[in-house]
Amino acid sequence: MLQLKDLYRISQSNINGIVPKEFNDFRLEQAELDPNNNEWNIVVSFLLENSNKSGNALAPLFTNLQYERVYKKLRLDSVGNLLGFYIYNNDSN
Repeated sequence: MLQLKDLYRISQSNINGIVPKEFNDFRLEQAELDPNNNEWNIVVSFLLENSNKSGNALAPLFTNLQYERVYKKLRLDSVGNLLGFYIYNNDSN
């Protein structure tokens, strides 16, 4: 069975191959083994450079952050192969 450190390493490796930009502050947010199909549902987050920054100096500070936290959901089989990569809204599962 995969351990959390394995899930962290595998998830980071898979994200590194998909996300086009350098990412920072990688976090394993959630890991759950689905016993029905022996698959892992993983939620990760990382910081990407904010592509929506305003050039307006009067813009509020909270809308002009250098980085934004991005959440992604991954589905892995029991040995760590990537089965799915999804947009994740942290307001829902």
